[in-house]
Amino acid sequence: MKPPLLSSRSQFAEGLAQALPKAKASVAKNPDDAFQKSILAQLEFMALSIAENRAPSADELNRLNLSVIAVRTVEDTDPEYAALLSELEYAFRRLKTLPP
Repeated sequence: MKPPLLSSRSQFAEGLAQALPKAKASVAKNPDDAFQKSILAQLEFMALSIAENRAPSADELNRLNLSVIAVRTVEDTDPEYAALLSELEYAFRRLKTLPP
């Protein structure tokens, strides 16, 4: 098993900064695509949590499904982006334990 790509909070922030513009562009290109809207909303939630320096609740974490959406809708057309989305969800779930 390979180690996670995002193994620090700073790497998480960099990954999030890469993913957000892609998600916004996808929604702009396909405004009726519920999956793309969900990806963007989840990334924006992560960004807001970081900006507010607030740890998400267990309930909020349980609602995340970026990895599932990425595998089902993005992996065939953009495997790197799909991998980044999966990594972001994984890292966000354990953000409290990541080093700076």
